[in-house]
Amino acid sequence: MNEADTASAAGPVRGAGKLGAAGTASPAHGGPGEQARGLAERLGHGETVARPLPGGGVLYLDRPLPFLLVYRRPPRSGSREARDLGAARLVTSEACHLVAEGPRDAEILPAAVAALQRHFDEVLVLEVWTRPQAEEEGPPEADGAEPPFVPGEAPPPAFRVHCGAGATSSARASSGTAAATAGSTGRSAPSAATGNPAAAFAASLREIALDDRAARVTIRGTAPRPPGLPPLALPAGVVHLGVEVAPVFRAGPAGPLYPPRYEALRRQWHVALGKALFAFCRRLPKSVARHYLALGRCGLPEALWDIDRTLAEVGEGFDFLLQVTPVNAAEAWERFRAAGCQGEPSFRYRPIPVDVELMKRRLYDIPLERIEDPTLTLLFREKQEELDRELTMLAERETRRFFHGSMALYGEVDDDLVASARAVLDRVPDRPLPGERVDAAAFATLARREVDQYRRLVPGLPDLVEVRDDMHRGVMVSRGRLLIGEAFTVSRFRAEALIHHEVGTHVLTDLNGRAQRFRQLYLGFAGYESLQEGMAVFAEYLVGGLTPGRLRTLAGRVLAVRALVDGADFTATWRLLAQVHGFAPETAFTVALRVFRGGGFTKDKVYLEGLRDLLAYLAEGGELEPLYVGKIAAAHVPVVEELQMRGVLGEMPLQPRFLFDTSALARLDAARRGLTVAELDLSGESER
Repeated sequence: MNEADTASAAGPVRGAGKLGAAGTASPAHGGPGEQARGLAERLGHGETVARPLPGGGVLYLDRPLPFLLVYRRPPRSGSREARDLGAARLVTSEACHLVAEGPRDAEILPAAVAALQRHFDEVLVLEVWTRPQAEEEGPPEADGAEPPFVPGEAPPPAFRVHCGAGATSSARASSGTAAATAGSTGRSAPSAATGNPAAAFAASLREIALDDRAARVTIRGTAPRPPGLPPLALPAGVVHLGVEVAPVFRAGPAGPLYPPRYEALRRQWHVALGKALFAFCRRLPKSVARHYLALGRCGLPEALWDIDRTLAEVGEGFDFLLQVTPVNAAEAWERFRAAGCQGEPSFRYRPIPVDVELMKRRLYDIPLERIEDPTLTLLFREKQEELDRELTMLAERETRRFFHGSMALYGEVDDDLVASARAVLDRVPDRPLPGERVDAAAFATLARREVDQYRRLVPGLPDLVEVRDDMHRGVMVSRGRLLIGEAFTVSRFRAEALIHHEVGTHVLTDLNGRAQRFRQLYLGFAGYESLQEGMAVFAEYLVGGLTPGRLRTLAGRVLAVRALVDGADFTATWRLLAQVHGFAPETAFTVALRVFRGGGFTKDKVYLEGLRDLLAYLAEGGELEPLYVGKIAAAHVPVVEELQMRGVLGEMPLQPRFLFDTSALARLDAARRGLTVAELDLSGESER
């Protein structure tokens, strides 16, 4: 991250004409009273104010809220080479903020506060600055028993809350109560200090930690203003606080920044501010938000949507799963069987249709460092890293490095998951399904009927089902389309469950994601596969189609991945499945093929892993319905909630059909009471 990044706190807003519905930019004019009336009128009409200021700063008012964060560039950083690196972006991620690049920019502050006072009886002005360089040397001040400071290591985060003379004692007392409550419950407790804003901020900031070192927070009765700058000119009746931040994210005011440390601090700082600001809002008679997450910015600049679109275009520029799926599975099986089920099969793949280096160049040309929103910065950066890994794996297909990339992408096979897989194989008997089988054409007809039901709510859907001659017996959803190998067959009993897996989960979440402007929801947040496959398998269970044989296959995939990780070759893995665990020879071959394709592909452990984790999530009180908003990971559930509360995401148009089925809801209720994978009730399914 360079200086242009931190100076760009006003950068995206200088072009605020690009904000469209998210903001209006106009030059300041008239006296303070006239300016205040103009700002208040715009806020009252539901407009976002994004006003460039004459010194290069910006006033941003997302909507009427009872707070305004202020950053003033200190006089010592007049030259571009001596900027106060990273400091301005500590306020620009918030919904109402003023960045003053010079004294003239701060002249609009009284009008901005007066405009907010027209909506609220009380307004909080919080000024943020970084600690002067002269005070950065040596170990940070301690608030109690702390590990000793080792010279050369990065110091822990530290903050000073300045609340003015006479307010220190009560603030410290309230802060102590809040900290004690948080320590006893393990949860944030700024509400214990809602009567004292300084105490609420101190309590929230104490939740910040870097490198397992908790933040050190002190409350001071000194004037809330940065050194070397005059006090802010504020109207009467304003609650005025200041927070001084120890710049542990940089090496001096001119840099360099430590980007990972800075982003980690900024994300936690954003959450801490939200909790403290929410505590302040709760003091007011007029309700502003029902949760601290709802206080974030609703208006997003066009530059952010450009980044979202470019990331999606890179992700859609190649079909990762299709490129790592062999095209000669049937031929490979026949040769393996003819050789006495031993030896390493030779797999062939589709040509890679992209220039990996050019795709990576485009991927890393995306200016993620300019995003002011820490929540979206994290999402985009995670996806950028995931796409980079996938492109690297394509370039290294059929080498050992492909396997190492797979481990980085999908993670370890933990011992608990292996134990769950073995429990399934030990406890769940394999009962073959009787009855007729459905071929690829008939299955495609069933899938199209399911998609037809979505057309009532999402008109204009194209044909999303395709039978292909290059997939043999495979079936997968790619880019929202169901692809079926022409030799694919499935038992008629299992067909409906598989429809709910492929169409009712994968296609449906793709369509829900495409209903949002935020394209990452259909492209898939980083690491979405585990939850997505867990939901798909759980859908099979809810409709009564998760058979013992199907669950055993998912368990066999886990053991095959563990065998690969432990160094087993293809033949040894096939023998483990066929001779030790009793899988049919061709089934064992298919499982081993999926795991050894490309050079070693560990994705197949996510089916049982996702089901296990989803059952734990439901038992802990998690809701199933919101997970269908798009392709998200379990870790992103709070992020989706925040974006929904902020109005960035709208309602999802589609819900799975089984959520309206009484027998499925009964199974869902049973799962919510607590079940492990091996405890799922599969009795009777295979006899139907």
